[in-house]
Amino acid sequence: LQLANLGWVAAAPQTVLLPSMIMSVLGSGLFAVAAGGVHVYPCIAAGAACIGGAFSQLAYSVPNVAKKVSAQNQTRAQIGIDALFFSWGSAPLLLSLESLGHISPMVTFDLMALVDLFGKLGIAHLLHRDRGVLYKAIQHFQALAQARRTLG
Repeated sequence: LQLANLGWVAAAPQTVLLPSMIMSVLGSGLFAVAAGGVHVYPCIAAGAACIGGAFSQLAYSVPNVAKKVSAQNQTRAQIGIDALFFSWGSAPLLLSLESLGHISPMVTFDLMALVDLFGKLGIAHLLHRDRGVLYKAIQHFQALAQARRTLG
């Protein structure tokens, strides 16, 4: 959902977001395996690599697509990517600190709830608070649809 919102603001086609979505799901799956106590450290490392790869792909491709819409859309997309990276990166960091015994499970649980809340509500708010950015994205999608009908 977060990536879909980001794609909407950036007016990015789904093909731009698909690699990041796949890497995100794979990373989350690896973190789930690590939380189950199986191959904890290799799974955390591989999951972090997947999340890092997803972020790298997003940080490169989405702002370049959003730039075609407007500078405001590019800035809003970059803010969303940064917030998304914080949200994605905080969860594995907290789980790693807990599995190494640096923080208690209860503190981890509370912090994970806060990170999740920020990830769901905060990022949506950051992306959608400027109506001008949304209007420009809608206009861009309409222009693309009109161009396809004209060429099609």
